[in-house]
Amino acid sequence: MMTTRSQRWLLNTLTASGIIAGVFVVRWALLPVEMNASETHTPAGQARQQDIRGASDLPPIQAFETAWSLQLQRPLYDPPPVVQDKPPPPPPTPPSVRLAGTVVEPGRSVAFLRDRSGSTRVVQVGQVVDGAELLSIEDQHVSVRFEAYDWQLTVDKEPVR
Repeated sequence: MMTTRSQRWLLNTLTASGIIAGVFVVRWALLPVEMNASETHTPAGQARQQDIRGASDLPPIQAFETAWSLQLQRPLYDPPPVVQDKPPPPPPTPPSVRLAGTVVEPGRSVAFLRDRSGSTRVVQVGQVVDGAELLSIEDQHVSVRFEAYDWQLTVDKEPVR
């Protein structure tokens, strides 16, 4: 444990050291600064006169127009990408088969379909003619699925040859 006398001695020593360090810092701060010949300081008024005299060496003010037109303040995020609208898909092609007629009977209905070659075929539900699958048979019309689309075919008005 420190005695009062040793505490006073330590406090006085630290205070004296601080004062001496402060004196050295103040003296160092007040020393003149040495500059090289290239770092000579000119008073503000003389510098202003030199700027005005050298102004004729500058390009005309219109030369800076491109710099002024730049957008320097941009958002801090990237804008969302522009989504290009896809062109609409082409309309589906209708089936090449035509309905010539239907016979609707309980348990056994048939449809008369004309294919691309013009020949007429007797078809029941589930059969395929020229890529068109027959789905249902009703009086005067049938439902077919052709290239993933469902189509309703009605009886052609033109006479069968």
